[in-house]
Amino acid sequence: MRTHHRLRLTAALVILAHTVHQAKATGGAALSVETRQAVCGLAEDLATFPAYVATQMKNALQAEASVSADELKLQIYIQQHSQSDGPKYIPLQAALAEKAQSNLDKLMTHTEKAIDATAAVANLQGRLAETMEMMAGLHQNSDPGTGAGCPARDASNVYTGRDKLTNCGATTKSAAQKEPNPPSKINQQGFPQLSTTPGTTGTAAGTAQCHLTHTQANNGPTGTTRTADGATLAAGYIKLADNDAGWTLEDLRQLNTGHSSGKPKPFTDAHTNSQGTPAAFQQLPLATNH
Repeated sequence: MRTHHRLRLTAALVILAHTVHQAKATGGAALSVETRQAVCGLAEDLATFPAYVATQMKNALQAEASVSADELKLQIYIQQHSQSDGPKYIPLQAALAEKAQSNLDKLMTHTEKAIDATAAVANLQGRLAETMEMMAGLHQNSDPGTGAGCPARDASNVYTGRDKLTNCGATTKSAAQKEPNPPSKINQQGFPQLSTTPGTTGTAAGTAQCHLTHTQANNGPTGTTRTADGATLAAGYIKLADNDAGWTLEDLRQLNTGHSSGKPKPFTDAHTNSQGTPAAFQQLPLATNH
């Protein structure tokens, strides 16, 4: 009789343990609408940077071509009027030639910096976009969006595929397109519009069951083991809680001198390389007052 009771007790404990495990392993909440908008908004904004840099470079090249054309015209004039007033313009021709060479040297230097800046910005843009697309692709099979998933689309729905995620930096504006304005979400200070508040709009853990926003054992992405501390998403902007659910957001609003130490490298690289480089093309003394 005791053996029978022991077997029943053991079976009950196994069932209870399994039930507790199942109840516990819910994963985390969907990435909030606010956080998703912050990441996607920046990625989409950075997608215009190559076109902006290309526009500034083209303007500088056109101005340099104008200086060279003026120098050639003056040289022809001097040759055609060598017996009259042509020789008196020789000093001006020399000055134009010197100016053209100086501007060309500066243009080459700025072009190298612009290429580095474009690469750094593109790296950040790509990492942000890929994070969000990856999360959008993790959702409940054959579900309209009201079930499990990772990034929140609105207060009660999640994304059901990366194809549903729009305006999130997936497409870079072609360098062939004119873009006179620089990205608005990165400036000399940092990334001023990146919020440090995670937001709360979205699907709760019980429904979302997103194992990317939880780091406890059985709830996180590493199965029955606890996820290592310091895990991040979106190039380091989203900082997952250690051994817990939820996340905080890295403060990236001030990355200027003395404030970038310890900040995510993709952000500091993009910020450091991008500031001043495109604008430098506008400051070149090309095709002015000659």
